[in-house]
Amino acid sequence: MPSGPSWYASHGNSLEAWYQQANSIMWAAGRLIHVYARPDKRGPSLQQRRDALLASILLRVFVLECLLKALWLAEGKLLVVGNRFRGIPGVNNHDLVAMASTLGVALNDEEIETLRRLRRFGEIGRYPITSRMVTDAPDREWRATDSSHFARVALRIKGLIRERKEGV
Repeated sequence: MPSGPSWYASHGNSLEAWYQQANSIMWAAGRLIHVYARPDKRGPSLQQRRDALLASILLRVFVLECLLKALWLAEGKLLVVGNRFRGIPGVNNHDLVAMASTLGVALNDEEIETLRRLRRFGEIGRYPITSRMVTDAPDREWRATDSSHFARVALRIKGLIRERKEGV
């Protein structure tokens, strides 16, 4: 893998790199869904299937993070400044709702709820505990509608990337 300050800045500020990363991660998430969907006797155990689903949901968080960062770049802004990753100013890099809002991505109430739950899945899937103790247990169920909400938001962001890229 290439390295060095000039590569870091150019790759970190490459809309194409972030967009391609989102597509690669989405492909991997799709492969994990195939594991989850295989309930045959010789296939993965129920726990392995649940783990595959959780991992695929975690990867969807990363897909949206990459697409939102690509959208930021499509507006002609930078993520890497002075060879340091800065992200989107004023926004936590894992707060999908705040990132989308900052970038002008229209979301309905159901999509906002799905993105909030995806953020929780991002923590649950990455670590054995959340970053701070919570008294209300996060909703750990992936709802049937969540996949369609995720897909709609991802496609909407991709459309905005195409629109805004033409304006740069």
